[in-house]
Amino acid sequence: MQTRVSDVFSSNNLFSIPNYQRDYAWGKQNVDDLWEDLEEAKAVSEDKNNSNEMGHFLGTIVLAKRDDGVYDIIDGQQRATTIYLLRYALNALKNNPQRNINIFLDDDDKPRLQVTKQNSDFFAKLLKQTDNKKIDDSLEKEAITSGQKKLYEVFKEIWARIGNFTHEEASSYLSVLDNMVLMRLEEKNAGRAIRMFQTVNDRGVPLSLLDKLKALLILYSNKFCNEELDDKINDIFGEIFKISMQIKDHKAASSLADAQFVSEVENRIFRYHLFSNNQFEFPRYRDGADELYKNLKNELKKMDKSSIKDWIDFYIDDFLKFFKSFYEILELSLKNPNMFKLLFILRINPYFYAPLVRLKMNNLLDDECLELFGVAEIIFYNFGSTLDATAYHLQDSVDSKENFKNKIIKGAKSVDMEYHLNQIERYNFDWKKCFHYLFLTYREKNISIDNLIKLLDKKTYTMQIEHIISQNTEKTLDYKKYGFTDLEEFETYKDSFGNLIPLEGPINAAVQDKSLAYKQDEYKKSAIFYNQCFANSPEFLNFSKAKIIEENRKFKEWAKDYFSIFLPKE
Repeated sequence: MQTRVSDVFSSNNLFSIPNYQRDYAWGKQNVDDLWEDLEEAKAVSEDKNNSNEMGHFLGTIVLAKRDDGVYDIIDGQQRATTIYLLRYALNALKNNPQRNINIFLDDDDKPRLQVTKQNSDFFAKLLKQTDNKKIDDSLEKEAITSGQKKLYEVFKEIWARIGNFTHEEASSYLSVLDNMVLMRLEEKNAGRAIRMFQTVNDRGVPLSLLDKLKALLILYSNKFCNEELDDKINDIFGEIFKISMQIKDHKAASSLADAQFVSEVENRIFRYHLFSNNQFEFPRYRDGADELYKNLKNELKKMDKSSIKDWIDFYIDDFLKFFKSFYEILELSLKNPNMFKLLFILRINPYFYAPLVRLKMNNLLDDECLELFGVAEIIFYNFGSTLDATAYHLQDSVDSKENFKNKIIKGAKSVDMEYHLNQIERYNFDWKKCFHYLFLTYREKNISIDNLIKLLDKKTYTMQIEHIISQNTEKTLDYKKYGFTDLEEFETYKDSFGNLIPLEGPINAAVQDKSLAYKQDEYKKSAIFYNQCFANSPEFLNFSKAKIIEENRKFKEWAKDYFSIFLPKE
């Protein structure tokens, strides 16, 4: 039913945003939209020729009344929170704000809108600044969660618009806002309210796939489980939404998959999880999240109704564990050098994510497994092949380390390992991330996580590949002084392993095309210990073709041992 804002948020009502809800997510653009609606409504109200008494429509709010009389906001929390902030601020600017304070605060002086627990203290501080009619920028530094940062952004934008209002202007705008209209939908049962929510959207915050999934599971809980799983579904999805925000904000997130990953975290992890839970056969492993969601709905329709409850119970538990383990892997990348190299340097293919998480869930993810992922990435994607299907099916063998190891070995049989290992020291400049990974694994076996983190530029590994004997040698014709007989021989060794090191971008730019004498002091500035030792060695200035050949030989021998499990048994 259509209800005026003042009637919805009357002095008799208390509202709560359940902890299972998403965090606050509106921003400046949403305030702009709301303000545009308010200005339009104000213009209409002041038009003496307009006889339309219907208030301006603001959107929908879906409520479920609890036994204690508090209304849980199932849908519309973004809009409700923003309207509350705006109304509170306008009231604070009126001539006598205390006259109406019971509309906004209960008998214990707590807001009649109870935001999620993690944001409640911060929300109270925002309101306190409104009472004082003074913005204290120090509060911005206290914003920790994404929701708190968004609350501050919106609060600041509201105050920028109304902070200089006179008492009369504040009263006028508050009156117009109070007469604007919300579509109020109320259900006594929270589960049924969430089903209603499936068809409703907050302006500016589209209904996500996980919102639809939660509503779908609530629907089946209502229809076939006597609503017994409603609370559990709500609680678990509340946790998942929070973990999702932690993943998006994590230091390692920008190194995952592609540039769209952070904005699609929930869809991506839903996809990795559904493919790897082995309850349904979805053979088209390239299908996206939306297509998989449709497939899941179809499978549920066909499922024996007597098994629905057990399936939902297992699925949501497993889904939450999967999200938690995914986040724990990101945390591990800041503690474990091998995990750091996988995510930040090698940036393993997303087809490896499901088996990586499943091994973590099964308490099998140790350094041996992490190294197996590293070699699998190189073999499946750098040895002249693109083995997506092979990488995808690793998730079928995560019940034991031995099965996982054998699955990788079996997958590598289509690759000519002897050929690639005989060529492994050549043309490494084109290897890019694989060169960096193998260099650090070979040269810096005991590198600490603290030293690895020093290689990051903010959140990203940005080390470049430096030619020790400069590429410019082919132009200056200095190749003979390095022991090369002619330009063709220099070209043969120029891009090979022994003539390359990873180097920070600024240092690499400074030494580009310079002599060894110039490079020596610059190499010493590198965060990579090997580079420092190399530059400090007495033989540095005598570096030549002979040294490149020696280093290539050593690296090839090491690589054959490192990849030995993939070579035919003699």
